[in-house]
Order: sequence, then structure tokens, then C-alpha cells
Amino acid sequence: MKSIKSFFVITLVALFAININAQNFHTAGQQHNTELTKVLKYLNNQTKVNKSNVESLVQKYFKAHYPSVAFVTFKDYTNPFAMLTELKKKYRISNELFDLIKKDLDYIKPHPYEIPSYCLKQSKKVNVLKSDKDKKIYLQFLSVLHHSAKFWNPKEGNGIKYIPNHASNPKAINWWKVAACDAIGAAVGVVTTAGTGSVPIGVGMSACSAINQL
Repeated sequence: MKSIKSFFVITLVALFAININAQNFHTAGQQHNTELTKVLKYLNNQTKVNKSNVESLVQKYFKAHYPSVAFVTFKDYTNPFAMLTELKKKYRISNELFDLIKKDLDYIKPHPYEIPSYCLKQSKKVNVLKSDKDKKIYLQFLSVLHHSAKFWNPKEGNGIKYIPNHASNPKAINWWKVAACDAIGAAVGVVTTAGTGSVPIGVGMSACSAINQL
């Protein structure tokens, strides 16, 4: 399973256009978990999935279901800090937003079980950002992080159950990293697609991160 390196490389990039705010904070994250389950099940139903064919399998799925999909790739799907740095270099997010997300990653790394409550707390501080665009990116990041953490947390959603060969070993993945990489993907979706790709790209990052750890 480790060879499924690009496990949805980026996902469903024009599926949802969510204008997230404090009132609908959970929308993106909830839709993310629904879509993640669908794509995991699709890949698990394939006869053979490995790093040499996973991108073509995902592209086939997206062309059939979401014809306006575009792909975004990262060098390392298991390191949210490296992904954040690459996000800044590729898409030139503001220093203010970069620093804020970096602080979030620094906090959740040793406190993974606090991610949902932490995200809710941070969502109420979004006005520390000056730019409306940064606020939108950050709220998407937090929403997807909140729900992805619940999905992969072995004590809650135990998302690894959707990967049959590893379903009995919840410690097979570092799940907080999966959620964090997932949320970076959601941020990318806002930057590159004005929000329409936030949920889908997060889904892709989530799967990439999980499978690359196996």
C-alpha cells in the first residue's frame, strides 16, 4: 500500500464553491469527509492500486464524476510543514497567513487530540488577519482540519478502516499529519480556485498523506 504515493494527488477541484464563514464553519469539513469516504472506497475497489497507476485511476474517476477537475501536486504528502512552505513559494500566500498556519501546526503536532477544539477556538480569531482573502483561506483550512482530524483519529472516525490491509492497525499512520496535510490542501483550493477546489483538494491531500505513510 505504501506505493500508492499520489493517492488522489489532488481532488475534485471544481466540485464545491463554499463561501465559508463563522456561521457555516463546519460545511467544508463535513463535505470533505463525505467525499473522502467515496474516493477511498472507489480506490479500494480497484484490482490494483500503486504509485504507477493511482493518478490515472483518480483522473478516470474525476473525469467520470467531476469533469472540471484540475490537479495540483506537492513534493511530500506526509510533511505538512514542507507543504506549507511549498504553498508559500508556489502561490505566494501572505507572510501573515503563513506565520499563523505555521503556529497552528507547531501547536497541534504535540496535541493531536485537541485539534477539533483548537480549530473552533482559532476560528473565532480570524479577524487577526487583515485581508478578506486570508480570512477565507484560513477558515477553510480550519474547517477541513477540524473534520479531517475526526475522520482519521483512531478513537473517532478511524479512517484507516477504509484501507482494508491496514484496518486492524490504527497506529499505521500518523493521523494528525494526515489531517494537517489535508488542511493545507484545502488552503491550496481557495488560493487556486477561488474556493471551489478547497474540499476536493483537501480530500486528495488527505489520501496522499495516509497512503504514503503505510
